[in-house]
Amino acid sequence: MSSPRSLSLTDFFRFLEKSHRSAQSCYKEADEVRQAMTDVFTQEMEAWQTVFAACYAQLEERRAEMPPDFAALIDRVEAEERQRQRDELADLERQIAEGKAQSDELLAAAQEHTEVLRHANPQLNAQEETLQAQVVEYQDAYAQAFEREEALRGESWNPLSHWGEIRRLKKQQQEAKRQQQEHMAKLRLLRQEWLDRVKEAGDKQSALREEWQQVQVETAEAQTRRDHLRDNFDTLALEATYQRVLEELAEPPEVPGEFGEQLADLARRNAVRASYERALEVSAEFLGRTRGVATGLEKFGSSVASVVREQRRYNLRNVPVRIPPLVHELLGIFDSVRARFQDQSRYARQPDEVSALLDSYNRTRLSDGNIQALFETMGEELNRATAAWN
Repeated sequence: MSSPRSLSLTDFFRFLEKSHRSAQSCYKEADEVRQAMTDVFTQEMEAWQTVFAACYAQLEERRAEMPPDFAALIDRVEAEERQRQRDELADLERQIAEGKAQSDELLAAAQEHTEVLRHANPQLNAQEETLQAQVVEYQDAYAQAFEREEALRGESWNPLSHWGEIRRLKKQQQEAKRQQQEHMAKLRLLRQEWLDRVKEAGDKQSALREEWQQVQVETAEAQTRRDHLRDNFDTLALEATYQRVLEELAEPPEVPGEFGEQLADLARRNAVRASYERALEVSAEFLGRTRGVATGLEKFGSSVASVVREQRRYNLRNVPVRIPPLVHELLGIFDSVRARFQDQSRYARQPDEVSALLDSYNRTRLSDGNIQALFETMGEELNRATAAWN
């Protein structure tokens, strides 16, 4: 492995910009190859569908004529498909039973919340009536004390007359007002408690209703699927058997005549289909990893640009940033792949070659661990370089 080389901060930023452009260009070329493969694959699938349909009809009609090895394969697949359907039926029965039980539990819970609220209502009503009566009582006491005070003041021109009685009536008014305010506050709290209970009950009822509706839908779907599977068990088992046998056909059986030629053609097209499916899957993964690196480079480049501006603003001395071999090896992938993918029409018809090329990068240089190490390493080297300013 070669030793790390160093760049100035400005050159490091330019290196990141160049690498970002390279990753973007690679993404564009690889995506165009993917699109070209998709176009060819679509054409291949149309031809495959035609051959598959012809083989399906022949197999359904002439199953009893098949050679022993091929007949044994069909029998084995049919036994597996019938068992799979029996297992699915058992799972559906379990889902339906659990769904009905859960539905009953949700209805019971909703009823329980309703009953709790119903029982709380008379209790709170009684408390409210008591508090309202007490508020009126203290209001009357205040009014009586006030009226008595006014009457005493009117009985004499001397302000000192009835002074003690008036003072006592003043205290009665203050106490009545205080008690009235306290009971009004309790009344407001009680009414708020009721509103809170109603809201809480409404929220719970709404949540339970939504959950119940979802359970009902899922249970109904399970019942529909169960009924369909149960009522058409043999037909569905045979359909699944013939479809699976033909889709998985890798080596054509020794069947004479035109049907044998069709089976051989289907086996060849199955291999082509599998190659394209694999290539498109690997390409999608490579594109995702490339986009992730490109996004990371853009964000990291913005951070380095801020450091460069800080260096220029405060006239800080130049510091070298080491670029470890891992960085060059990983980022060098993009120029290499972009150059390889210039001939898109060629690679569109070479799915195995595309898979071999991109999958090797997905599993090695562009693995999750290497991508993480790339940015961690560059971050560490940037921190190490700028630490010299402290």
